[in-house]
Amino acid sequence: MSKHKQKFSAETIISAFRNGCSILEIAKSNKISRWTVRDTLKEQLGHEYYKIMSSRFPKYERFLKSSGNAQQNEGLLSEIEQKFLSGYSARKIAREVRLSSWSVRHILKSKMGKRYHEIVEERVKVNILPEKAKGESFELGYILGVLAGDGHLRRDCIGLSTTDREFANVFRQFLEKWSKLQTKERCYDSFIKSKIRRVFDVYLFSADVARFIHDLGMPFGNKLRTWRVSSKVLNDSEEIKRGFLSGFFDSEGSVRLTYDINCCSTNYQGLLQVGSLLNSHGIRHQIYSYAPRNKNWAAIHVLKIKSRDATEFANKINFQLPRKRKQLETLLNKR
Repeated sequence: MSKHKQKFSAETIISAFRNGCSILEIAKSNKISRWTVRDTLKEQLGHEYYKIMSSRFPKYERFLKSSGNAQQNEGLLSEIEQKFLSGYSARKIAREVRLSSWSVRHILKSKMGKRYHEIVEERVKVNILPEKAKGESFELGYILGVLAGDGHLRRDCIGLSTTDREFANVFRQFLEKWSKLQTKERCYDSFIKSKIRRVFDVYLFSADVARFIHDLGMPFGNKLRTWRVSSKVLNDSEEIKRGFLSGFFDSEGSVRLTYDINCCSTNYQGLLQVGSLLNSHGIRHQIYSYAPRNKNWAAIHVLKIKSRDATEFANKINFQLPRKRKQLETLLNKR
């Protein structure tokens, strides 16, 4: 849990947001991240957050009003349009011209009208999920398990950001094997927990894949406390159940070499469903809840599989990450 949680109140953030401050302005004034501001607003305001955001002017209009050089503005708009027509995505254009993706899309819609939507529809058709991939499989279960943990789902892609290179490689292999589509990767340095760490991103850009995963019950965006085990996983074959558990424990699980396997979550209902899947495989476990030190923090729930039951987990589920598999073998050999 971030130490910054002690330095702001939700009421202050909500008040500033309702008074017209942007998420970036609120983040800077409170010395917290934009993600913390956005997550707080979504959690506290619900639908009101989206209503306020949709009613505000796009950032690019404020940019145009604040700039005195009309020719320079027109040159920027033309550059954005040309990049889009040459095959660039709105996200890639946004990075190059230093505007938000939202601003770039609004510029393109304003300049191109119906043609913009026609081009987007054609591009979406490129990465179509094969029908065979929509069936029950260990690979689909694994991907859903990772998405319930560290992975994320957007309207145009599914992905994973992690400091664990091994995890990124394994997730990429499962994505490509399941979807038969090409993934994209990148790595960069980021300041995490007071240290500069190497981050590895894996993405599969496909609106068709994202819609399919969403239709299985996985929410878009921040799903920390809202994810649930898909009904397809709960009701279908043992393979997809095993895959989900393996992906979830690769993402959220750890092995304590002298004691147990455990995973932590703030999502109690989701963790109960994970426990139900373990029960269906005859794997005993316990869930413990810990009250937070700060009343504004969420309670932490820990699912534990004791060392005496770890053999069942190893035989029926197991990790896909080689590092965690070795740790589990060490735990079993010490019994």
